[in-house]
Amino acid sequence: MVKAYVESGEGSKLAAALIKFQADLPDIGLDSENPHFKSKFASLPKITKVVLPKLADNGLSFTAGGVMQDGQFGLSATLLHESGEERSGFFPIIATDPQKIGSAITYARRYLLASLTGIVADADDDGNAASLPTKAEATAATAQARVAKAQPASQGKVQSTKDDIRVNYIEKGLISGPEVNAAHEKYVKVGKNSAQAMEAVLADLKSGKLKGGA
Repeated sequence: MVKAYVESGEGSKLAAALIKFQADLPDIGLDSENPHFKSKFASLPKITKVVLPKLADNGLSFTAGGVMQDGQFGLSATLLHESGEERSGFFPIIATDPQKIGSAITYARRYLLASLTGIVADADDDGNAASLPTKAEATAATAQARVAKAQPASQGKVQSTKDDIRVNYIEKGLISGPEVNAAHEKYVKVGKNSAQAMEAVLADLKSGKLKGGA
């Protein structure tokens, strides 16, 4: 299960740390080549060796693991700040062969690490890859389409509810992100899915049942 998160807006410590990290991005180096497009990219071992220590210097850490989200297996990754604030991402994986699953997980981990931190792990190919996606990209696109088709309303509702909480409660100082996360987790533990749990948290905030500092 992927833990839902709500990032603090104004005054976010995670955002401040990420700004410092991006202001002095490490030189990763493109050490691998995609034979299909003859394009260069940074391998996962290279990215990990260079980026993780730099993240740690700014109070950030990166973790990833396989999870089930809305009935879809995939890789969940989290960029965590020492304050407890976090950003998360999910990459669906539809491969069934063990070897292909391992390859897809490596690709997903590399993709999520780059996406969550803002680093560039591929050379600019002037749009060539977009015209003919690699097998991994085609697989991911198919999986994302299936998930979107199966859960369009739910996913949109979760994002809308989270935005409502962030704008009308967290950014106004009425409650903190960690407090919202804790309330969300309590509802998940009693059997609600992520969307239902977020809606319940919002309802508690509107009714005054849930307040910051409680």
